[in-house]
Amino acid sequence: MKVKRNFHTDPGHGWLEVKYSELKDLGIEDKISSYSYIKDDVVYLEEDCDAAVYLDAMKAKGKEVEIIELIQLDNYHEIRQYKSYDMINHPVQFEDVLKKEIEKRGFDTSKIEIAVIR
Repeated sequence: MKVKRNFHTDPGHGWLEVKYSELKDLGIEDKISSYSYIKDDVVYLEEDCDAAVYLDAMKAKGKEVEIIELIQLDNYHEIRQYKSYDMINHPVQFEDVLKKEIEKRGFDTSKIEIAVIR
């Protein structure tokens, strides 16, 4: 199965655009660094490490990724203004990772409610 993903670049860096839900489905949402960015449910994976984590996970699932390169030559991309990808800036992600850690320890998370207080 082949999926298309946009790859955004500016003069200094590049990011692969994916949905957060896809990272979650692949089980790699907790393997992405704070060098990537997030806006709403879209994650922009930095090109040096995080994009490779995603591409490796897709390959392991038998999915081929076609990359569509979108180049911005004249200035820095607006992606640089988005929030850094981390647990604190994305409460839904934080809850998912916390539940996964609780389940690893043998607890049933269906009866646990997690509240993120900012």
